[in-house]
Amino acid sequence: MASNDPRPTKAERREAARAKAQALREEQARKAHRAALTRRALIGVGAVVVVGGVAGTVWYSKSAEEAKKNSKLPSAVRDDGSWTYGSDLAVGSSTVDAPVLDVYFDYSCHFCANFEMAHSEEMRTLTADGRITLALHPVQALDQDWTNMAYNAMGAVLDNEPDKALDYHNALLSHFGTAFSQQDAGLLTEDAIDDVASQTGLSSDTRSAIKKAVKSSGYQKWIDTSTQAFRDGGFQGTPAIAYNGQQVDLGLLQAENSLADYINSQQGAAPAAPAETPAAPAELAPEAPAATPGS
Repeated sequence: MASNDPRPTKAERREAARAKAQALREEQARKAHRAALTRRALIGVGAVVVVGGVAGTVWYSKSAEEAKKNSKLPSAVRDDGSWTYGSDLAVGSSTVDAPVLDVYFDYSCHFCANFEMAHSEEMRTLTADGRITLALHPVQALDQDWTNMAYNAMGAVLDNEPDKALDYHNALLSHFGTAFSQQDAGLLTEDAIDDVASQTGLSSDTRSAIKKAVKSSGYQKWIDTSTQAFRDGGFQGTPAIAYNGQQVDLGLLQAENSLADYINSQQGAAPAAPAETPAAPAELAPEAPAATPGS
């Protein structure tokens, strides 16, 4: 029997989507608030915090100056510390005339992990189809040990087994997302870095290089370079997404396939002029302002 209820109009569907996105943002804010309360409780017993705090960084502070003297950038990264993928999905490649999708992230940012888990396949497909050049910009915004370890591990992978770098990058963020959702700081260890490498199928030689880089902070120069580029760009929170030089409102990228939908809509329009000062993605920004690395 046919329903007498009229089908929703386009405007009604759009309004419903906006309401759903607003509800998601409010839920994320509530989760962030609960995490902050948990963090304060954990700090009281000396535990490493999953997000937002500055705990368990003794090893880093002791070796920071020595690491800066001996560290390097991965050979494939650009001057701003980012690395790119073109349609062949090879590190350092780009697709001629394709607009660039810039993704700024912190490996210890649960919003970044959520974005990655929601849109990693879209980004990979858009890149492989030649629709975009993907540029990944790591940032140390939250001053967490996991970010330092992930940076150094990624540096070793980019230099030793670059064809698996994108898979490892995805897996590191996914692992952090799991640790955050479980509020289990015990999952964020050097052993976990190696476990993720094993699960990604990295060779024993690469895994040895990862362990060496993590212990020696072998890519501290990369951390400093890319984080400074992030600050110089005027960004104030992670994740930050820019398409064709224009920062994207993260509220538009909440739904399934919304990133592809956004790029499809933009590729039918004239390119927008880059914003002089990008606005902070307030709904997905970390609870506290980004701190200077090592502070």
